[in-house]
Amino acid sequence: MHGPDLCIVAILLLLRTPAEAVLKSVFAPLGRMALSNYVGATVIFVAVRLAVPDLARFDDHGGYVAGLVLCAAIIIVQVVVSTLWLRRFGQGPLEKLWRLVTWGRSAQQDQRLNPGRHQLCNRPGAFTSSRE
Repeated sequence: MHGPDLCIVAILLLLRTPAEAVLKSVFAPLGRMALSNYVGATVIFVAVRLAVPDLARFDDHGGYVAGLVLCAAIIIVQVVVSTLWLRRFGQGPLEKLWRLVTWGRSAQQDQRLNPGRHQLCNRPGAFTSSRE
């Protein structure tokens, strides 16, 4: 197992502990803005690659450590930006665009047209795991 694999295993094991609530609150905004975060990270990686074509010059491991640091920095920035964005707007920009293209209306319009439609989703415990 390599470094990233160990990180994933560690996070999955932490989800079986009391740290689960903290991890969910940290990573939930990333999931709610998955499309925007994926496209954003791709744009950042392309921009960095254009600005610095040879990441290998930053470390002795062929650019692996520099890439890992870049990934960690992007995730940290995305957690902060996603949390702030969702507090203000409630939905990511690309998610909103996707909804408009798919359904022809925004979430706000959907709530006005069908006010009781999402009541089951908003009740406490609607989407909890079976082990709770």
